[in-house]
Amino acid sequence: MGCQVIADRQTELQKTGVDPHGLKVGLLPASVKAALDAQRDQRRTRRTSEDDDE
Repeated sequence: MGCQVIADRQTELQKTGVDPHGLKVGLLPASVKAALDAQRDQRRTRRTSEDDDE
């Protein structure tokens, strides 16, 4: 994602009243966020199943 796209998205968020400071999630497309969440959940599940094996 280019710098201009990020700047545009930050401007959009500010216009809606959202303070984008530190809000990286607001800059991600929904599909990217969903993929990151799925990856995090998969890692968490993998750790839990490994703990159960011991």
